Amino acid sequence: MSLDQNPYAAPIGDFRPAPSGAAPTWFSVTPLKLVLMSLATFNLYLIYWHYKQWALLKAWRGDDIMPWARALFSIFFVNRLFDEVKMAGGSRGASLPAGVLAAGYILVLIVDRVAARVDLGVFGLVGLAAGFIVVPVQKEINAQLVEADPGADMNGRFGVANIIGMCIGFPILALAFVGTFLPGE
Repeated sequence: MSLDQNPYAAPIGDFRPAPSGAAPTWFSVTPLKLVLMSLATFNLYLIYWHYKQWALLKAWRGDDIMPWARALFSIFFVNRLFDEVKMAGGSRGASLPAGVLAAGYILVLIVDRVAARVDLGVFGLVGLAAGFIVVPVQKEINAQLVEADPGADMNGRFGVANIIGMCIGFPILALAFVGTFLPGE
């Protein structure tokens, strides 16, 4: 029985070849800014990060995808995105453990959802680790961007919206952290 006839066969990937001679365009951000913004916004920044990566990939290759949907449902598309980054990196990108990072990202999000249903104390904040898991992928993206353009802007400056988000988010995060250690009723 061939793969075409086997209904239980794994789906064949929809990897499309990159445009010839073109370097990928990714959303650049420094790892520090990525982590701080994901912590301050309780991972809402990661939705934005996923959206920007998929939107730029769509524009680069002309894929017929919906970046906003892939960002909102990143748990289903994170493995694909990390694989895209790894493949775009060529021989250097081969060292990126895309599958392991994607599995870690998915596991953290699932544990976070379970922790939201059960009182797990400080472990209820485990979802905030997702920003740290994305850092190696962002480092590979930044390396690809610098390779294509040594003067590329790495988006490390904090704009007004970033500062407002951190001024609101970090006090809430501190309260959430302290609240996990207070005795309950």
